[in-house]
Amino acid sequence: MERWGELNWEELRRDADRESLSKVGRNDPCPCGSGRKFKKCCLAIADGVTADPRAGVLLLGWGSYALDPDTARADPLLAQMENRVAIAEFMEEHGYRALALRYLLENVSCAEAQGERGLLVNSLQDVQHFCLDHPAYAGLGLKTIDRLIPLAEREKAALRQDRAVMLATARRRARRRRVRRKLSGARGSQP
Repeated sequence: MERWGELNWEELRRDADRESLSKVGRNDPCPCGSGRKFKKCCLAIADGVTADPRAGVLLLGWGSYALDPDTARADPLLAQMENRVAIAEFMEEHGYRALALRYLLENVSCAEAQGERGLLVNSLQDVQHFCLDHPAYAGLGLKTIDRLIPLAEREKAALRQDRAVMLATARRRARRRRVRRKLSGARGSQP
């Protein structure tokens, strides 16, 4: 059984030679490597897509995990992680924050499965920066920073500062929620 985030590229290439995505069963694992069932992942786009192993690697962006595009193209894992970051940035720019965060968290899962500390630190930092930009995710940001502190030796002071900012943000949001609840309770009790 494959771990999440890993693709058996040779098997995928052989399958691509034989059939298009439209012939993958609804309950089969999605050939994109997400780990989800095909029906919950790429089924909606399957009619217009066929996989061709001669096409090479599609790279939507680079710089988060690989320093240059050639490095990213040479390593399918790095290409996959770079693509998730690019998709997350696109989703975030268009207001789909929850989806953007989902792609960043998939990179964390992938890095954990690989057991590579550098990839894990990078992927956690992506989540941390996302949470710093979006106060609604302050709680997740705190958990992410707590995971990062023991991993990132040189950046501990900066991470502790970020943690203080995130904690203050979380407290302000909690205070606002309590005030809103009191106000809505007071309005509901009036005749």
